[in-house]
Amino acid sequence: MSISSTSLWLETTGAISVAAGCFWLHLRWHPQRREFSDGWDFVSSMPWLIVLHGMLLALAQVLGRTVITGSLVQRDLTAWRELGPELFFEALQETSLLGHCLLPAWPLALLLPPVLGMLLWQVARHPYRFGIKRRQARNYGAFSAFLLPSFTWLLLEASSAWNGMLSEGLENIRTALRLVFQAGTAACCQAFLIQLVIAWNQPERPESGSDFIIAFVRWVSRWRETLLLSVLDLMILLLQGSGEGGAARWLLLELTLFLLPLPVALALAPAPFARQGLAAMRCWRRSVLPILSILLTGGVLLSLTRYASAMVQSLTGVENGRYFLLLPVHGLVLATVRNWVFLALTLALIRPGLIPPSRRGRAAS
Repeated sequence: MSISSTSLWLETTGAISVAAGCFWLHLRWHPQRREFSDGWDFVSSMPWLIVLHGMLLALAQVLGRTVITGSLVQRDLTAWRELGPELFFEALQETSLLGHCLLPAWPLALLLPPVLGMLLWQVARHPYRFGIKRRQARNYGAFSAFLLPSFTWLLLEASSAWNGMLSEGLENIRTALRLVFQAGTAACCQAFLIQLVIAWNQPERPESGSDFIIAFVRWVSRWRETLLLSVLDLMILLLQGSGEGGAARWLLLELTLFLLPLPVALALAPAPFARQGLAAMRCWRRSVLPILSILLTGGVLLSLTRYASAMVQSLTGVENGRYFLLLPVHGLVLATVRNWVFLALTLALIRPGLIPPSRRGRAAS
């Protein structure tokens, strides 16, 4: 379909006007307008998260993973009747996944072994700083057990990238370890981000600006919960790799929706795991309508964002200079929307679902 410059400008102006109107309506009349407003305040106060997220999305796109536009580049963007339902289903599935994994785990997983090594060194030197008694330091042997296979995996990845081919046995080991460490990276990032949102929502010392340090200490002290999240993320990765169609994607959507409050419950509720699981189920009972409203809103926002990116890429072309020049912009825009929806969803889970009403969070500016 040929698009003239005049109609392109008219469509672009109309799309921007509709997006601005939707943004205003969300903050004005949405049932969860407080969560969306506070989520936007968080996004605005921490631009480093947008930059990191956007660059990871752009890098994953360059490495061959269509994380920005999905399958829209290969579709007819003018066939709305066929494209709309599938696009919204993918966006709804992505929104439910934001509660389990916000940042792309690949290639960020390559940094997990050195970060884990530095973390173990800090814990060994200053255990009391992380709320750990000396006699409990031996429990961190579980983390130490990951060091050898993690650096072995790095060597296999480097050998595969350098030589281009490994033996069948080593290739199977490399693939399995990549899935494991991708799941571990996703769990570590998600657990830390949730702790950061909790520290921002309930500041212990509002004047100190130490949310980052408080979140880090809480994250390290709950390492067992991070391991449980790793198992959950590994199940999600296996379902994602089993195929895009059929019953697998419906099972993935049901699993991510059913366990949506679990990462927040693991970050807030005390052990054991049975109590944390009950807290997640109570969260669904108390805040089912706010969660569903944010999920639907996030699905619409992500659908429009991905469609706009796909439309721009279809006009500028793919695999040329303009494509790579605009790719970071696409990544930053998508990262902003994903961060916003993730924060609104997390705040909705924290406030009415898992925190008593008497403990109010930080007011929106």
